[in-house]
Amino acid sequence: MVCEAEPGPPLVPLSVVLPSGLAKRYTAAMGAGIFNLVVGLVMIVGGASGKLTLLGTNSSVALIAVGVGIGGLGVFQLIKSRKR
Repeated sequence: MVCEAEPGPPLVPLSVVLPSGLAKRYTAAMGAGIFNLVVGLVMIVGGASGKLTLLGTNSSVALIAVGVGIGGLGVFQLIKSRKR
């Protein structure tokens, strides 16, 4: 059984909407923020489950603390990139 979706509106590339230099800076900063946020969340979940520990310390609590820091950095980067 094949389900066919109705075609949506055409996608407009970000480079068409924004000037080229601004589009590159905006997407790069936003991508870095999303990456840091995801890495931080993985570290928090892994430390909270007890399956992952911070290298050199063998501590899940330390991994959670580092994950909160990296996730916070990601949130900061996302907020900063949206204000540009």
